[in-house]
Amino acid sequence: MEVVVANIWALAASYFCYLLLSFMTSQSAAARDQTLHSTKPSLLSLLSTGPWNLALDPLSAFNGFLALAFISWDLFGHGSYHRQIMKMHDEYGPIVRVNPNELVVQDAEFFQTLYVAGGVGDVRRTQLRPGLGNGNDMDRAHPYTVGHDSHRRRRRPLEPFFSWLGVSQHHPLLSEMAATLVKRLEDKRETKSVVRLDHAFFAFAGDFVTRICFKNPAWSFLEEPDFGPGWYELLTTMVRFSLVLQNFGWIAKMPQWILKRHLEMFYPPVRYLREWKDMSLASVTEEMRITQSQKSLAHRENHAKPNSLFERLFNSDLPASVLTIDRIVNEAHILLLTETMFVARSMDHLVFQILSNPEIHNRLSEELRNAMAEHPREPPSVHRLQQLPYLQSCIKEGLRLSISTLHTRPRVSPDVELHYKEWVIPRGTAVGMHIYSMHMDPEVYPEPATFQPARWLGDIDPRMARNWVPFMKGSHGCLDSSLALAEISIVIYALFGPKGPKLKLYETDASDVRRVHGFVGSRPRMQSNGVRVTVE
Repeated sequence: MEVVVANIWALAASYFCYLLLSFMTSQSAAARDQTLHSTKPSLLSLLSTGPWNLALDPLSAFNGFLALAFISWDLFGHGSYHRQIMKMHDEYGPIVRVNPNELVVQDAEFFQTLYVAGGVGDVRRTQLRPGLGNGNDMDRAHPYTVGHDSHRRRRRPLEPFFSWLGVSQHHPLLSEMAATLVKRLEDKRETKSVVRLDHAFFAFAGDFVTRICFKNPAWSFLEEPDFGPGWYELLTTMVRFSLVLQNFGWIAKMPQWILKRHLEMFYPPVRYLREWKDMSLASVTEEMRITQSQKSLAHRENHAKPNSLFERLFNSDLPASVLTIDRIVNEAHILLLTETMFVARSMDHLVFQILSNPEIHNRLSEELRNAMAEHPREPPSVHRLQQLPYLQSCIKEGLRLSISTLHTRPRVSPDVELHYKEWVIPRGTAVGMHIYSMHMDPEVYPEPATFQPARWLGDIDPRMARNWVPFMKGSHGCLDSSLALAEISIVIYALFGPKGPKLKLYETDASDVRRVHGFVGSRPRMQSNGVRVTVE
């Protein structure tokens, strides 16, 4: 409750500062009048559009809670809106209206229809709901690019870096970093320290994506004492603050000096947003400077192959209007955030499940020990790890349960209507589906809340593969799915293989990994102290 009150207080105070500053810096009476009148549209809009949304709008034919025809805020309830949507499905059926402009469908058979790739030969184009990136100041990055064709153009230069071929090139770096992680954990055994594994995994994932994005990264969280808890605090604070930013997007667009001098006084976590921007801006600017200074040399050397992701971007055929520093900073933001959050959260959940199930732990360790016998001098390749059935079953089951987001991922069909059973969905309507309902369907996964890797062995129900969508699907599916699977495979091998540290859970239970809060990314209960271990 106090967090909600704090959010409300922060919003009210910051909005007052914003209006006051805008008012005082206006250069004329007319401008000040305009600023004052700009505080009213939300209420006027609510009163004028509410009756239309209730009775005349095409979406009025779809059921949902009455108030959701008026408002679209997903702010209150501290990330619990997904549970309200589940209640609506229980009451109204598989398709419901969740705000004035969006529908949600709960039917696994519709998933492939909604999330299409939109390439050559596909039935239709698909794009994001306009405004989905509002408030996070990442709206120019490729995942938040609304237009179908623009999104494909911006995403295409990045794809080779995250393909399976690209992943194989990153294997030496991943193995080196996994060895560093193991060594850092072994050092903790000497001091008998309690280790926050979630901090360690955030450090590992953050360092890895930084090292493949930038040629000369300026930091290494994996080498910091206690794995750089400030990095963990930065990202988790941003995620907790994400609903505020989505609903009040002007906060992220405010000048930096306002954020620093005024808003931080009322809501200190905003400091992390500012530091995030400063860090990425400095890194991307330096990368662009280095690339431009070496570009002529690279051409003389027969187009030398770029070493980093952003060097590849700056050397791509994208137009100069897309290769601005501001937009590439957006790409840095989204890659650092999503790669770190997804991989780290998936790994801490998976490691907890393995450590808390001795039978699973022993079976996995035996398989990894046998794999090591084939390669006694060096770790198995990513390709070999992908061939280990029980390891991959553990990873699949871990990704099924870790559920990276409890939000829907709405898509828009800009050209044609969509048809679901007897309903006709007007073109241009945002329609979303939940990973949660796909992964926790008891008809597809018996005892869905239980970690059972063996369910993925042998002949499986085809519906299991259909429902397994941790990376979503379609044209806006996760770019880094192959890389994430490789990271997780290598880290799990390093931790539970024959040379791994002996880890023991410390005052950690299932509530420390069970996802209950649906911000932009999902997270466990707010009082959790994370996944803690000792090294025996």
